[in-house]
Amino acid sequence: MGQQALNGVFVGSIYALFAIGYTLVFGVLDILNLAHAAVFTLAAFIALALVDARLPLWLALPLAVAAAAPSSRPSRCSSSGPTSRVFPRARSRTA
Repeated sequence: MGQQALNGVFVGSIYALFAIGYTLVFGVLDILNLAHAAVFTLAAFIALALVDARLPLWLALPLAVAAAAPSSRPSRCSSSGPTSRVFPRARSRTA
């Protein structure tokens, strides 16, 4: 019973981390970015590959986070392209 409670706390904290990430990005940019799960999944697969390659877990996890971090950066795209009517830029809140 104690192990299940501990697992529930860990899973709940992961859900809270996702929710805080979505809230932070949406609150700052006014754009809902659903790429968090893809970045976490990429980091998990990189960590799995490193552990399978006999790297210790304490070393594989930071390396996986560092390797997956560049994939979370937004791409530099023009705001005057064909998608500008479909995906308008976020409006400033200071008007």
